[in-house]
Amino acid sequence: MAVFKYLNVEHAESWLHGGSIPIFLASSYRSNERSGHLTPDENVQRSLTNMPEYMFKRIARIGPNATAHLNFGTAQIGSDRFENVKFNQVQEDGLVLCFSTKFSPSIAWRFQRNVCVRIVDPVGLLRIVDAQVGVEGLARECEYTKSFQRNHFLKSHEDSWQHEYRMFWKYGTTVKVNLPPGVGVEEGRFGPSNN
Repeated sequence: MAVFKYLNVEHAESWLHGGSIPIFLASSYRSNERSGHLTPDENVQRSLTNMPEYMFKRIARIGPNATAHLNFGTAQIGSDRFENVKFNQVQEDGLVLCFSTKFSPSIAWRFQRNVCVRIVDPVGLLRIVDAQVGVEGLARECEYTKSFQRNHFLKSHEDSWQHEYRMFWKYGTTVKVNLPPGVGVEEGRFGPSNN
């Protein structure tokens, strides 16, 4: 699978020719407003089982920054009965590298980036970072939902334009890692003249 990194020119050099790059915590991409790479639900882990979301919202109001673990043996709402309802919400941080599975000038524009680098070997890149961080990472395409359920690889349908492929490491601080030459190749440049 091809994955692409949208960057500004000054940050592309390390991806193309080797050098140091920072890897930030997921929480650093959290914002009250959804804009570009910033989202209001980044690093939220939220799941609900055995009850429709609209019914759960009738009985529980839990803010997006709250930690909550609710287990109902039985929940009765009117004539509807639900067994073994579980709701969990936590903020879980970790390092993330975000890519796209699409090469698109419109994605570059929405990210406000002007260079696209194709990652030659995504699995190899994951292992390079694993070795330097000392933690085994996870990598896969993100899925998108209209529900309020979230995890590091399940995002709002409002972010689906990103076609995101994500790498995640459960690690507590921002790091810098060194990339060897050739991790990426330049796929295109964008701007007023598209060169």
